[in-house]
Amino acid sequence: MVVDKMRFGPVQSPSEYETLSWMETIADLLVDSGLVLMDIEIITESVGVIIATR
Repeated sequence: MVVDKMRFGPVQSPSEYETLSWMETIADLLVDSGLVLMDIEIITESVGVIIATR
């Protein structure tokens, strides 16, 4: 399991989120490491769940 904060959409206060990775970047890294993305659930602009399996 990988847990990290990431951006899922545009932010309203960039200073709070400017160092967070974009969800697409994290998803690409998971795929590049051999995982298959099963689902992505966006909860808020900085909270979400990426479900991946080998």
